[in-house]
Amino acid sequence: MGGPLDITYLEINVGTGGVRLVPGDVHASPGVPETFPFELEPGQTKSLVFITTSGREGQWRWRVQLEAVNNDGKPFNIPIDNDGQPFELVTGRNPLNQHWKYTGTSWELVQ
Repeated sequence: MGGPLDITYLEINVGTGGVRLVPGDVHASPGVPETFPFELEPGQTKSLVFITTSGREGQWRWRVQLEAVNNDGKPFNIPIDNDGQPFELVTGRNPLNQHWKYTGTSWELVQ
């Protein structure tokens, strides 16, 4: 059927504008660190999973633009958005909203 997926998790905090690589995702081989930036060989693929947080109430519209370099050394940008429109994140004071943190081996609820 094919090999394992190569997935990198990036946390985007729209409240602060920060971007953080989430280390050691659950799909990675033990002891293999994630690296960013990364290099792909021709025909190789990589999946990026964006985890969006805010840390406070509000409504944010956001999109991602990846900077890339082709095989000829020429830079180009890869836009990641919602069919040309920004993604939206709405947060509020909902008791069902819970914050989870990845510990390196599993996800735990933050009290």
